[in-house]
Amino acid sequence: MLKGLNQGFRAERELLYYLERARVFKEDVFLLHDLRLPANGSTFFQIDFLLLTPPLCAFILEVKSQPHYFIFNPAANQFRLKNNAGNLVSGNDPIAQVEEQVDQLRWWIAEYGIDHYPIYGIAALANPRSTVIAKSNPEQIHQKIMHFPYLKKRMKIIQTEDPKSKVSIPPI
Repeated sequence: MLKGLNQGFRAERELLYYLERARVFKEDVFLLHDLRLPANGSTFFQIDFLLLTPPLCAFILEVKSQPHYFIFNPAANQFRLKNNAGNLVSGNDPIAQVEEQVDQLRWWIAEYGIDHYPIYGIAALANPRSTVIAKSNPEQIHQKIMHFPYLKKRMKIIQTEDPKSKVSIPPI
């Protein structure tokens, strides 16, 4: 278990390095790392990285460090991991996980009277040996899970092409 925690910590540090090197950060981009927020009552939810960017949208980045095959079959609501030895193993669906984090964050900010705030979730793959296999809807899958080098491009596409990412908040 300690090996897995250390691997995850290194992967998150690598993402931070990548985002800095890719010049994702500007003076108007705000980053929160390892965020833990109340979910409802006595429970919490955790976000690896939350980027607040202009034109006023947020990106949740969930880091995955396993060197596995990530096998998605959305038509059958199935997700599997295949390790390098070829064994199918159970695991949490990283796309479902980041979608749940988006929902939780929407609920959390709605508690403060903020509605219609665009939040996008991406599962970020740290290990270049990991492979994503989409049995159906490959375009949809590959927009939600990708290796680090594709994150910047995906965030730029969302910010320039998605009309929801251009929300403005009236002055107080």
